[in-house]
Amino acid sequence: SGTVYNKTNGSLIAGADIQIGTYSAITGLDGKYNISSITPGNYIATVSKSGYAASYETVSIPPASTVMKDFFLYPLSGTIQINSISSKYSGQL
Repeated sequence: SGTVYNKTNGSLIAGADIQIGTYSAITGLDGKYNISSITPGNYIATVSKSGYAASYETVSIPPASTVMKDFFLYPLSGTIQINSISSKYSGQL
């Protein structure tokens, strides 16, 4: 369990997706998540949310313990503007 924060200003991030191995959760309005009954071992945790750069971290889950792990996401800056889209196939886009 833990909390996901905006790395720039420390605000809580609601709706972030946390994936640890095959286990997953989504943060609540308070930025908190909880994943229970994870098999002990080492995992790559992926944390993502639209508008933020994804975070990838190694997480170690020891036997018979509770692990508290907070994550920090950097907001993406700038915008991407698409001016035109074309297709080589007539009538398809």
